Amino acid sequence: MPEALGETNKDPVREKRAKVDALRAKAEDEKAKYEKSISVTRAMTMNNLQMGLPHVFQAMTGFANVCTQAFESVHNQAKSTDDLHNVKMILP
Repeated sequence: MPEALGETNKDPVREKRAKVDALRAKAEDEKAKYEKSISVTRAMTMNNLQMGLPHVFQAMTGFANVCTQAFESVHNQAKSTDDLHNVKMILP
């Protein structure tokens, strides 16, 4: 009788160990999936940045050039107005 009692006590331990092993394997699978998704996300992000950033910088360069031309135009108009005003002050 004691042997039968000992065997029934070992079965729950074996079952729990089997469950722990199954959960450990599942956790490792989930970790592998997670790491793969990180890798895929990183690759997609880098690709999108490499494809998109040159266009952003080209647009910014064009905008900066237009702004520079506008400021130079305003500056030149103000300068010519000041020069004209100075000439009027010299003439009687």
